Amino acid sequence: RAIKADPATQRIPVIALSAHAMEEHKQSALQAGCDDYDTKPVDLPRLLAKINAALGR
Repeated sequence: RAIKADPATQRIPVIALSAHAMEEHKQSALQAGCDDYDTKPVDLPRLLAKINAALGR
């Protein structure tokens, strides 16, 4: 929340990475200001796609 609340950093994309796969954890992260959410174990192609999408590529 602090990143999105600060004008100097609010445009930085935030992708939460967690071991928690429950939908409620994802929704909590998104409500806190994260731009996306992914779970461990990391699926590198999926994570890279999310990073590219967040960066507008």
